[in-house]
Amino acid sequence: MIEKKRDPKPKIFFTAAILLVLCILGYQLLFPTPVPSSDGVIQLLQKAEAVYQPGNTQLLSCTASDVDGYEVVSDYDQVVQTIFTSEGIQQLEQAAIDGKPLIRKEQDQVLRLSADETSSAYFDNIQAAKLLDQQDNLFAFRIEFPSPDDGQTLQTDVVVAMQEDGSLLLYSLHYPSCDQ
Repeated sequence: MIEKKRDPKPKIFFTAAILLVLCILGYQLLFPTPVPSSDGVIQLLQKAEAVYQPGNTQLLSCTASDVDGYEVVSDYDQVVQTIFTSEGIQQLEQAAIDGKPLIRKEQDQVLRLSADETSSAYFDNIQAAKLLDQQDNLFAFRIEFPSPDDGQTLQTDVVVAMQEDGSLLLYSLHYPSCDQ
């Protein structure tokens, strides 16, 4: 009886595939996504506030518009993509202040509510940003900041940041003056 020899190629391929998967899993366990610093989260929140706060032109280029109560933002997409994930952008675009949409997109223009006397800065003096939870590249932080009403009472909120392609971006934020 002639013995049929098995081709060793499938075994080698299977063994190499298993080793590759184990290496990838091992790397993720040995080198998890580093936790962002509190200062990094605070700086990111201050950038987000520059977008959420009506009339703030620290990051956005704004001009007067024909739509009452709104200003035209010429660099909206370029700026928000450096601060928010796609989920964060969606949340921003669904935000409203006193029932008025914060962001409107009309006739190839992006409009943002213009400043009024009620525009308050919330994140200028964040007291703390403490990590609550981490799941892969998502980080939940509890932030504490003084109330703009009296400057003394601390308000707290939870924000979620995401490490994406080497950048820290906001995944979820409830901006205090919004009706979200």
